[in-house]
Amino acid sequence: SIPGVSKIYNIGLITYSNKAKIKLLKINKNILNKYGAVSSQTASLMAKNLKKISNSKLCISTTGIAGPLGGNKLKPIGLVYIGIYYKNKITIFKKNYSGSRNQIQNKTVKSIFNIIEKLI
Repeated sequence: SIPGVSKIYNIGLITYSNKAKIKLLKINKNILNKYGAVSSQTASLMAKNLKKISNSKLCISTTGIAGPLGGNKLKPIGLVYIGIYYKNKITIFKKNYSGSRNQIQNKTVKSIFNIIEKLI
């Protein structure tokens, strides 16, 4: 909705399912089987492979469990990994949020903007 944004925004992918992660982002199925979609390894590969696809200066990946279902003791609802590829470096941020699905999603977006603000 912002005129001229195409000058700074190249591509966005929603790879919600493992199938989409494998097909679009070329995430190795063995990585997903070993670590799961919600993992630092997957977040890292998502950002790295998005860089290969887009050749963007800044690539962001998120993978998490926003609920209301899907969590467990090892990976509770609110667990989110944010991957940032910037200046040829990948940094992973692990977050544990509380709240509703919508609140977890909004907190993730706010965290990303805070991270980007510090990087740039």
